[in-house]
Amino acid sequence: MRKLFLIISACLVISCEQVTEDQVSTPQMVKFYQESLALGTVAADSVQRFATKVDGYVTATPSAVSDPLYPDIMQNIRTASISITVPGFEDVEIHAEF
Repeated sequence: MRKLFLIISACLVISCEQVTEDQVSTPQMVKFYQESLALGTVAADSVQRFATKVDGYVTATPSAVSDPLYPDIMQNIRTASISITVPGFEDVEIHAEF
């Protein structure tokens, strides 16, 4: 009987761990991610407004920080924030590492 209890307990623990590892993004975070993909093509003030919108959502919904898309959204914001276009050099890519 004790072995059966241990086996059932182990199965429950394993199944609970799988739920936390395979997180699904919320619809709002998916929208933010899709919008963040186009940040490189918009003006700096639009990037700032988007960053403020995401920050407001994360403040209101703290669990959004653990969403699997959150790091990608933040990286897209950072990348768009440091993007600089110099007239005449639109085709040149410059990468700065900080």
